[in-house]
Amino acid sequence: MATDRINVNQDGCRAANANTTLETQGLDTCIGIVAFGLPAAQGGINKVMAHSSTGRVSQVIGGSQSTSFVQQVRNSGMQVTGICMSCPRHDRNDHGPGKISDETIRQAIASRDRIQPSQVTAQQIETFRDGFRVAFRLAEQEAVRICIDNFGIGPVTIRRDNNNVQRPPPYGTLVATKSPRGQVKAEGQKMADIPDPVAQAAAPATGHSSHHSGSHSSGYGGSSSGQGGYPASSSKPSGYSGSSSRPSGYPASSSKPSGYSASSSKPSGSSTSSKPSGGSSKRGTTKVVR
Repeated sequence: MATDRINVNQDGCRAANANTTLETQGLDTCIGIVAFGLPAAQGGINKVMAHSSTGRVSQVIGGSQSTSFVQQVRNSGMQVTGICMSCPRHDRNDHGPGKISDETIRQAIASRDRIQPSQVTAQQIETFRDGFRVAFRLAEQEAVRICIDNFGIGPVTIRRDNNNVQRPPPYGTLVATKSPRGQVKAEGQKMADIPDPVAQAAAPATGHSSHHSGSHSSGYGGSSSGQGGYPASSSKPSGYSGSSSRPSGYPASSSKPSGYSASSSKPSGSSTSSKPSGGSSKRGTTKVVR
């Protein structure tokens, strides 16, 4: 049965035409992203949304499988006019009601290293906390890079306010409403207008092949719900995800954040200025949403 509203589950991606609203909630430690534009044909797809865990950005947003965000945007044939993204603050686990306590981290380290909790040092706890921040930062940067590399557009980004973690919707939500007068909203507040569809107006989204540069600044916040977005079978308390003993936001398959290396990419807030000869870039921004 046709529906005018589609919900995007955690680590899922869905596409919709102008007559349908796309939405996701319970983002908390996850990234929500939506691309929108002009459909390739009347009644065609004009928006695609994904809800990605911190450790699965490369697969959910940038993967080569047909269900990934990039491939669904490309397959839609729409002309991408904008991308919006909602992310956790990098210090999500350090402040606010979602803060992970030192004792919780102490127990996680002891379990991981098979030592007594009393043997865990303050420096080990701080290093573990820094792992959270690195994981969030690199996940956001990877999502931005994927957008710029594939579509030549840096996303408009908000970071959710730590003080709103665990509050009910609209916190932790990303919505792209149906047309006419469609809008993208994060935390219940407008981020962008979605252009009204024009039949046959769009060129294929695969037309962008060159690399472009983008920039985004740091230190901004919005809001987060922490109400959903976790597997229904999980018995872990809020602030945990997946099957890992590590606190929320820490990639379950690794002892360090995904993509972490000593020569990792620039911290959030850095920007690049190089671009292809004769090319131009559409620069992404980070906005305050309160």
